[in-house]
Amino acid sequence: MKIRHYGILASRCKPMLRKHQFAQGIIMPAIEKKTWKEIAKTKLNFDVDSCPCCKTGKMIRVFSFDTNAPPEILQLIQHQKKMKK
Repeated sequence: MKIRHYGILASRCKPMLRKHQFAQGIIMPAIEKKTWKEIAKTKLNFDVDSCPCCKTGKMIRVFSFDTNAPPEILQLIQHQKKMKK
């Protein structure tokens, strides 16, 4: 059993561990991170971008908004109203 809370295996010592591994000639392969859309397509066989109604078309983003913020389209409309005044 390995204890990884302290010592060279602790998460705060990763840079030092990588340095020692490199000195010994151990090269860790780079891991490619997949997006959530790629994972859904490969693992769940679900295409996020396909239309839920016709299953042939592709979904596109019309507008979006951040957490606790109005949609971008509303911000544009409010900005246009201010500009007209």
